[in-house]
Amino acid sequence: MKKDKTEKHSRFTGLRRYTKLVLFILLFITIISVLLFTNYYMVNKNDRINHQLVTINNMDNALKDLRAELYNLRISWGEDPNAPNVRSSMKRLLVASTNFDQNFQALRQGGQNSNNNVVRPLSRAFLPLVDDLNSRWSVLKPAVNNHATSIVRADSTTLDIAINYTQTHASTISEDIQKIQAELEQKRNKSAKQLKLLQWVGIIVTIVFFLLFLFLFIKRLLATDRLVNEARRETKDIMATVKEGLFLVDHDLHIGQQYSNELEKIIGQKDIGGKPLQTVLSNLVQEKDAQTTAEFIEQLFNKKVKPQLINDLNPLHQIKVEVDDFNGYHVDRYLDFHFYRVYHDKEIARVLASVSDITAEVELRERLEREREQNDQQVEMLSTILKTDPTMMRSFVNTVRHCMGKINATLRNQDASPAALQNKLRDIYREAHSMKGEASALKLQSFVNIATSFEERIKQLQATPNITGNDFLSLTVILDELHSIFNTVAALAERIGVSGFGENQKPATSTAAASTDSPLVNYFKNYAQGIADRNNKQVQLNIQDSGFSSLPEATQMSLKEICIQLLRNAIVHGVGTPDERTQSGKTAAGRVAMLFKKSSDGVGELIVEDDGKGIDFEKIRQKAVQKGLYSFADAQKLTKGQLLNLIFTSGFSTAEEANVDAGRGVGLDLIQERVKELKGKMKIASVFGQYTRFTITLPLR
Repeated sequence: MKKDKTEKHSRFTGLRRYTKLVLFILLFITIISVLLFTNYYMVNKNDRINHQLVTINNMDNALKDLRAELYNLRISWGEDPNAPNVRSSMKRLLVASTNFDQNFQALRQGGQNSNNNVVRPLSRAFLPLVDDLNSRWSVLKPAVNNHATSIVRADSTTLDIAINYTQTHASTISEDIQKIQAELEQKRNKSAKQLKLLQWVGIIVTIVFFLLFLFLFIKRLLATDRLVNEARRETKDIMATVKEGLFLVDHDLHIGQQYSNELEKIIGQKDIGGKPLQTVLSNLVQEKDAQTTAEFIEQLFNKKVKPQLINDLNPLHQIKVEVDDFNGYHVDRYLDFHFYRVYHDKEIARVLASVSDITAEVELRERLEREREQNDQQVEMLSTILKTDPTMMRSFVNTVRHCMGKINATLRNQDASPAALQNKLRDIYREAHSMKGEASALKLQSFVNIATSFEERIKQLQATPNITGNDFLSLTVILDELHSIFNTVAALAERIGVSGFGENQKPATSTAAASTDSPLVNYFKNYAQGIADRNNKQVQLNIQDSGFSSLPEATQMSLKEICIQLLRNAIVHGVGTPDERTQSGKTAAGRVAMLFKKSSDGVGELIVEDDGKGIDFEKIRQKAVQKGLYSFADAQKLTKGQLLNLIFTSGFSTAEEANVDAGRGVGLDLIQERVKELKGKMKIASVFGQYTRFTITLPLR
């Protein structure tokens, strides 16, 4: 109710601005109406006078005819009364008498004249003349009619009487007629002048009022234009100042002509006024999203739909787009669209769209998220470092630094031939996999995640035809992240006295302190258990170490990498799940044995054996066909030795899908490479369904 009163007051206030103009128009209509009515009255008055003049002229003509016919009858006296000329003359005499009498009565009392026109009686000003006419006509009429109706005349008495009366009264009657006629003409001329004056007054008044109306209208129009221009200037100032994109959308989903200046900068498009909204959005988002937005706005025009119910369906909420910065570049921005209904008299007239550039907010949020992740990483890494034996942590730092150096050296290689580039990728992949294994063994998950991303990007480049040196730029970005997180680990380790090679400084919470095993044994056991847990398996690791820790540090690093890859391979590919093992008659927990021993002749031997599935040569054969390395027929001809060589090929794996522990086809390739670096040899023994044994011998001198 209050809203209705407000609307009525608003309308009344709007009409009150035009009060003078309305009153002026009403006055003009009143004056014009009076002039038209007066003009109508004057015209009718002139018509009445004209009818009276016609009637008086008829009387004058009838009187002349009457006198003429009486004289004609007097001349033809003595002829046969039934002669044609006599009868015709008498008939005309009777007609003249009748016409005179009819016209006279019309003037006297009102009625139809001889022309069948309705005539009003003469005014009282003519009463003396009318009475005189009546007295004379009342004497003349019987005498004329008496003679005119006599068919056979015995004598000339009636004719003489008629002629005498005519001579006596006709002149007077004619004078009276002329007087009435003169006064009527004078009256008509006066009325005509008045009518003409009235018409001129009407014309002048109309012109004056039209000019006044035009003046007031133009004055009001100019005032309105000033208000409109002022409102337009204010709107323009608002549109030029507001820091978000504002525009209107009509029922046809076209953008209005007025929109904020910031809108063009935000969406990177100019002159969008009047364009279809879907066309403008198609330059920002996919066609499907533009169509969805159009359908969303159409629902806003539906009065039955509650806006609060569909706001969550807004398809343009915090979207990432690429826009033109009008300097020849395209930049990424985050935009946030909001849509509001615009009502006119309770009807939805338009939809107001608001666009905000939230790039800074999103980047700040992402930066805060990264900082939070970095803090979490540092907390995680610090916790891991505190729980890790200093010797193992020092080994990790040295191994990663060594791998990083190899990767950098590989990247600096200037050979850009396709084969050389593929070799670069293989070598980098191998080192990245080694670093990931080391980090996984220490449960440095943040490092593992980045290393995994590094591996995935290398895998993508390996599958890309015609790679160039520029394609390696994306690797350097991820490598920088690896460098950053490694530096963080090294810095944290140094702060707590680990990377300073203080082996005697061990945190109270370290695993080595809580176990009778050596740090290296605990390291491998924890690593094996982590892999088993991630792959839903159970494993028992038996390690026999006789002299591993007495080896040179470089040899230890390489052997540790080999052990990590062999342990992963044994648990992921060899040891089955508890259900699989029990179905095959084995214990639920898989058994993995790792033995290192030195002989007196300076030869070291590393043996890693599992009691799992053994090597499935047929599966290797199938994978070779799937990867297109061999045809089916050629694959059937491959020997076991040739099939074993395949599993050492970079990128070859029998796993159905890749995960953090397997499926990337680089583990055995890394082992083979490290064995070559140590100038050792490797043997593989396997029985399908029973066991797999890797034996590595290497010179220690």
